[in-house]
Amino acid sequence: RLGGLSTQITKHARPLIKSALTQSPTTAALISGRLREEMGIVNADSELDQIFQAISETVNVTVSPAKKRGISISMKIRLTAVPFDFDSVVGDVGSYVTGKGATIPWFKWLTAAGDRIIVRDYDVEGGHPESSRTGDMIMKKGKKGWRVPPEFAGSPKNNFVTEATDSILPELGRYIQTTAIRML
Repeated sequence: RLGGLSTQITKHARPLIKSALTQSPTTAALISGRLREEMGIVNADSELDQIFQAISETVNVTVSPAKKRGISISMKIRLTAVPFDFDSVVGDVGSYVTGKGATIPWFKWLTAAGDRIIVRDYDVEGGHPESSRTGDMIMKKGKKGWRVPPEFAGSPKNNFVTEATDSILPELGRYIQTTAIRML
């Protein structure tokens, strides 16, 4: 009777993940906030939409056959999503090439570089609307070096994508329970 449960869970989980990613504070900062300025991202909307769509499509659900013991029924449901290697899903989306020919893989930096210094001998400086790609900040020679701001810095196992995915688990758990009971 539970045939089709994995398909129903998958169909429910994909838009939940995409929505959680879209509503993330990091996404807001990439579109119109500090990250947009510091990373020099002119228009992140369409790239983020492509990235979030690709990530949501990685959702895969498997359900083991149900086992009945007395009046109890048990089964294992395994949901996988968001691979550690985003490059396999995202590709070249989430990066841009500067006027000087340097590739800026901003999505990879956000999700994997942590808070280590990425651009040595340069700092970000505001107040340059005439020469900034985003209307304010530019990179200038400096002593500290630049890193992803700590409040947004992520590692492969802990970043805004994994946090957004984790945030849907309570709602998804309720959906699974309700749907499985309804199908019995």
